[in-house]
Amino acid sequence: MNAKHMWICLFLVFYSAQSPCTACTWITSGEYRIKSKESLSQLQEMGGEFSQVYITFPFKVYATIMTTKADDQVKFLAEVTEQISELFNADLDAVKWKEQALDHFLSILKGRQLKELKNCAASYPETKEQRHTNMTLKKHFRKLKRILKKA
Repeated sequence: MNAKHMWICLFLVFYSAQSPCTACTWITSGEYRIKSKESLSQLQEMGGEFSQVYITFPFKVYATIMTTKADDQVKFLAEVTEQISELFNADLDAVKWKEQALDHFLSILKGRQLKELKNCAASYPETKEQRHTNMTLKKHFRKLKRILKKA
């Protein structure tokens, strides 16, 4: 799977996790959806070449999260958003993204979007399954970072 397909899948998960969540009115009020659309727009504007290196996508993790409760989905979104933020914030000199678009993308992601997701996720207890999912996600994003550093 190429990087473009991975990002499309990722943002589909973002859009689908709009289930009601009592501690997270920011998500249910639609503000999260607006920020997600803005993030996706910035991501497309950044341009640059997509890596042609094949890396497996953790489909099982994403498919599983689609059937879980809203609190699990929020914790998942918080972790994925944090990992994306770290990936794009890494020193990846080999990758050529438009600097201004990248900065704007990161400000959206790390600003309200990540902050609100973390606040919401903190209101729920962490489960063993979530810890396992987070470890899987972190491994996947470490692989992506290694590939992008070599690109």
